[in-house]
Amino acid sequence: MVATLQGNAPLAEGALPDGCADWLYHIITPTDNPLKALAVSLIPEPGKAIEADQLARGFLESDQLLDTVARQLTRGSKRRLLLLVDQ
Repeated sequence: MVATLQGNAPLAEGALPDGCADWLYHIITPTDNPLKALAVSLIPEPGKAIEADQLARGFLESDQLLDTVARQLTRGSKRRLLLLVDQ
């Protein structure tokens, strides 16, 4: 799906969302700690384990935090965030 969207190849019904090639794509595999996997995927710099732990705890405490993080990642652009959970 992501490869199709990034490459602007049509989906089965033949249409793609406008601008999808410019979206931010984050693919996660939940593992035994799904919130940590999500946090690690959203932190742009490798080696940020402490920040990922804090973010994962924040997801438990706030149901608005993911929206806040998504808005920060796309701030100043018309890009969208596509979060794909590969189970």
